[in-house]
Amino acid sequence: RLEIVCVAGPAELVPRVVKGVSPRQKVYSLMDVSVSMGDAYKLIFAKSIMLSYLIKAHEEDAQLFFRAFAGGTSDRIDCLTPEQFGPLASTVLRYGLSFGTDVARALSFAIQDIRAIDRLQERERAQTEILLISDCETQSAVPTIPRGITLHTLQLTGGTEGYREEGWYR
Repeated sequence: RLEIVCVAGPAELVPRVVKGVSPRQKVYSLMDVSVSMGDAYKLIFAKSIMLSYLIKAHEEDAQLFFRAFAGGTSDRIDCLTPEQFGPLASTVLRYGLSFGTDVARALSFAIQDIRAIDRLQERERAQTEILLISDCETQSAVPTIPRGITLHTLQLTGGTEGYREEGWYR
């Protein structure tokens, strides 16, 4: 059984342009590729959601930033021009499973990158929002998200029931 827990609210998952705000929205996406995402096809579902989200944001001329994570965090992929979207989409689809889950490290990278991308001064509101897609099965403490940075989380749950009954799963 696969269940989606939408922490931020479904309407907030779709990028949008708001009057009075720069029409060039910035979207920073983090996708969990840890082994636990293989349960109940969560990784396939995560890729589908991520790609749908990135397509919509790309259609709205957003600047896109992407990292995958498990025990480590991938290099950041930037999509700032229409020509860069194909390679980004291809990369999202190619990711396989990897060991470990360090959500804290991935979020720390994202926060650090956003401060640089938006050239934030203390207490300024970021133009870049974070989308995190994960099953959130992690042992690490998640860092505090600084004021002004918006985090949207899509938590995919389920798929471990059979393993737990037989004692195979952590």
